[in-house]
Amino acid sequence: MTGDTPMQTLRWLMGVAALTLVAGMPLRAQDDDRRVGDTPEFVAGDKVRVWLDPAFGVRLLPVRVGIYPVRLVGTMAAKWVPDSIRLHRTAMLLYPWEPRHRTLFWANVRRVDVSDGRAGAAGAVGGALGGLVSAVFIGAMYSFISHAACFDSQEGCGPGFWKVTGVVAAVTVPIGAIWGARSTRWRKVY
Repeated sequence: MTGDTPMQTLRWLMGVAALTLVAGMPLRAQDDDRRVGDTPEFVAGDKVRVWLDPAFGVRLLPVRVGIYPVRLVGTMAAKWVPDSIRLHRTAMLLYPWEPRHRTLFWANVRRVDVSDGRAGAAGAVGGALGGLVSAVFIGAMYSFISHAACFDSQEGCGPGFWKVTGVVAAVTVPIGAIWGARSTRWRKVY
């Protein structure tokens, strides 16, 4: 890029920014994999997770601002397949500003998942491994920060990596195992 005019450099940067933006967004054809005329296999009273058209907004977990598919979890109240569905949200701690009862237009629904029970032992093992990975990460970060803060010191810089990892793992592994065992498995029906 040596010898380029400022305008050429700006065009190049705008092209890279546009490519990055387009590459980060899913294609509509890939996102919309339903077939015309499908009748979903769920009834009123089922616990469902509904995926809506991507929309701009703020997401709390993980923290993100931008365009993303909206997911709502709740109990199906009524279903009018060609028109709309009625959903009673159950997760009120997340997004408390959202209304508890929602009518969703069928044209905006991209996917519907039905609860398939708890994850059980496999989820508990996965959660415990996630807790262990979290503990190792926290121990590594603590060790890196504490050694960077006292690099001139002749004495020790606090507890070492393995000690911090062991203490943190005593908390994160059981929490991860419980979280994993209590997590819900989902089965796609639409």
